Amino acid sequence: MKSWKQYLLFLIIVQVVLVCVPTKVGAQDDHFQNSFLETTTPTEKFSIYLDSIDKYVYRDVNIATFAYDEAQKLLDEGLVAHDTLLFLHKYYNILLLHNRQMPMEAYRTILANEELFNSSCVSIEDKKSIKYLTAFTFMEIGDYESAQKSYYENIKYAEEAKDTSSLVSNLYSLGQLLSQAEKYAESEVCFQRIFDLKNNFTIRPSTLGLCYFETAENYLGWEKYDQGLELVEEGIQYTEANQLEVLKIDLLIIKGQLLLGKGDIAEAMKLKPEISRLNSEMNDVFNIMNFKYLQAKLCKAQGKFKESENIYQDILVSLDTIDLEQRFSVYEALHKLSNEQGDKDRAYAYLLKANDLNDQLSLDKRKQKTEYLELQFEVQKKVKDNELLKSQLERNSAERKFLYAIIALGLVSLILILGVLRQKQSYNDRLEKEVLRRTNTINESNALLQKSIDELYAFSRILSHDLKEPLRNIVSFSQLGSKEIDRNPEKAKSYLSYVKDSGEQLDDLIEGVKNYTSYEIDQKSIVKTMDLNHLIEDILPIKQKKYPNKQINITYSELPTIVSSYELIKTVFRNLIDNSIKFNKHDDVLIELRHSESDGFHIIDIKDNGIGIEGNYQDQIFDMFKRLHTRDTFKGSGLGLSLVRKIMSMMGGDIQLLKSDVNNGSTFRLSIPI
Repeated sequence: MKSWKQYLLFLIIVQVVLVCVPTKVGAQDDHFQNSFLETTTPTEKFSIYLDSIDKYVYRDVNIATFAYDEAQKLLDEGLVAHDTLLFLHKYYNILLLHNRQMPMEAYRTILANEELFNSSCVSIEDKKSIKYLTAFTFMEIGDYESAQKSYYENIKYAEEAKDTSSLVSNLYSLGQLLSQAEKYAESEVCFQRIFDLKNNFTIRPSTLGLCYFETAENYLGWEKYDQGLELVEEGIQYTEANQLEVLKIDLLIIKGQLLLGKGDIAEAMKLKPEISRLNSEMNDVFNIMNFKYLQAKLCKAQGKFKESENIYQDILVSLDTIDLEQRFSVYEALHKLSNEQGDKDRAYAYLLKANDLNDQLSLDKRKQKTEYLELQFEVQKKVKDNELLKSQLERNSAERKFLYAIIALGLVSLILILGVLRQKQSYNDRLEKEVLRRTNTINESNALLQKSIDELYAFSRILSHDLKEPLRNIVSFSQLGSKEIDRNPEKAKSYLSYVKDSGEQLDDLIEGVKNYTSYEIDQKSIVKTMDLNHLIEDILPIKQKKYPNKQINITYSELPTIVSSYELIKTVFRNLIDNSIKFNKHDDVLIELRHSESDGFHIIDIKDNGIGIEGNYQDQIFDMFKRLHTRDTFKGSGLGLSLVRKIMSMMGGDIQLLKSDVNNGSTFRLSIPI
């Protein structure tokens, strides 16, 4: 429910009630042009764009994004806007980034505009909004300590200023944070304070409806089912009185989960018709998905395991493939469900999928944590640099005062001072050049470091994921085989075949990693002249022997003679020809090589009649360990094209996918220096 909760949370940030207004995405230009006259100034257009972002940031993210980009174009074209308008422009940018679930980019925007946000032209209310948004950004990044500290500071300030709106917003988010940290008692205190405030202050119905929802969810995690049910009933009555149907559905679903936790399956079943009716009226995708989760849990509680499994499978189909957390939760539930049925094989299969997703989630979190720490380091370095600069400026100021005193002594002293100043200017010039040189060196080092970090992440993935998979299979099926070897030898043989396949898979991966990391080039010692026609003649019989069931036909003529490393060039053509054969469903494999020259390069196009590559994946095929098919369909380590790209880069050349159509083959282009 993270996306839905995040969506609701931003209602608190901007203190507005969401009204769903259908809008055609393709009509952005017309929408704004109708607001402009011939006499509309750029500044007036800028303000209109900002008003549109405010209006559409949660109604239609496409229109809001278009308005933001158009406002940015005006700034790029030289528009000088007041700090108040610039503040709103950056503030809305942060909201849009959070709406797209890009918290790190939001944090970078906050850091880059600290001077603007602290400007004297920015109102106190706007500064409070930024403080709240900064705390929320910390929470989304995962820095809960900084988020909690910021919320407490904001709450203290709101109490002193008697600012109810700010107090409610920060209490609400702090309650969410504490609930996520399983500090349920402290979370309850936060939400109860909001309920107490409604007795003396006017609080928006949508805000109170959200508090009922969050408090009930807190009781669910706390396993205080009776208190949760009592609060839910009060919340349902409140949402009905204030026509908050979307929140009513949420409360009904939470009620069903509380009843299940209490063991009252019959009462939970009674909620299904009402939830179904409201969902059909509202047609909210988040509530429809949450209702499916509840139905799956109800079926499981009734012992209808197959129906429960079918619902979870339906959820998997509707989930976005990049929603790793939700998919992990579903596979984890399916694993437990299969275990309860005693289906150990199915439970193990689901466990493997859950573990794979968990590995990827851990890797993504580590990467975000690394980026966050790097940003924190840069911020601290910037503070130290500013302190050093301030100290230098103060020192320079003292030096200037001293020089002025010397000048007052007389004309003779003036000549000496001018000489000193000239030397100092020369020193400053040299210092600036040295700083520029070192800055360029640092930038180059940072680029190399980033490249190393990217490769480290890739190899971390193969160590934590691709190598683990066959190892787990070897261990698991070896254990299964040892259990069955006496009582069921045939079944034991089938398990041992899995062990053999996993061992071959592991060997392919290790060999691929070894080849990728070992290829280097020494232009002085191993380059030589070679005829590519003879090279292809050497490769063809080897490939024909490797694939005896296919008829391999390679056509080529007048391929050039080049000067390069024989082993590296052979590896390039061997991998490309091997891919053309492996990823080919025809018995007759057709491979055509064509040569031309352009701008100091030999251009060699390699065309085949293979299965081709879907357009969505054509930009990813050169990434390390990137596989577009399962190992059951096509074996391999996923390093072949990545290795070819690495070799071509080392040689000063290039490889690119020139053309590829599904079931109509692919054409790769090599550029080799002449």
